[in-house]
Amino acid sequence: MQWKRPEEGWFKVNTDAAFVSNTCTGSAGVVIRDHLGRVQSAAARWYDDVTIEAMASKEGPELAAENGYDQVFPEVDWS
Repeated sequence: MQWKRPEEGWFKVNTDAAFVSNTCTGSAGVVIRDHLGRVQSAAARWYDDVTIEAMASKEGPELAAENGYDQVFPEVDWS
């Protein structure tokens, strides 16, 4: 899958996660980019004993709201 730019005036919120099964821990990452592909905001979080992909998809909209982005297109990597 190749990243596609959002329409002008919109921001794309991409999230992904990694999980260590033997410890039930992992991390989630979020990147927010504008229509030119420029990174506007990013975050990474560590979690213990949770479903990591679900937490990653939650972090994206939260980061967008914290930064005042109201026109966003979420994109989650569930693979």
